[in-house]
Amino acid sequence: MYIPFLPLTQRTSILGFLLAAFLIVLVMINGSSILIPITISVGLWLIINDLTNVIHRIKIGPFQCPRGLAMIVGLVLITFVMLRVAGVVYFSAIDFMSRWPEYMKNLEALI
Repeated sequence: MYIPFLPLTQRTSILGFLLAAFLIVLVMINGSSILIPITISVGLWLIINDLTNVIHRIKIGPFQCPRGLAMIVGLVLITFVMLRVAGVVYFSAIDFMSRWPEYMKNLEALI
């Protein structure tokens, strides 16, 4: 790709940027089966770690929650929240499926 109005260093930096962008997109498309679980697990680890630090810092009188107990409490809280979210999604999907014939009638009436 020849760009006559740019100096050689700017042309090579543009080509390098385009090549890097292409490679990043290629890796993201082909490596999504590996990158998505890693991203989710790192995100969950960060949330659990921060929640553990917050619980560990709470003091009730002279008592401070031990770090191990704080981690267990954090894991239980995260599990509870995830189960609640999964329940909402599940029951929303069940409700959607039960109303599917009504949605189809409305859609056919519009068409």
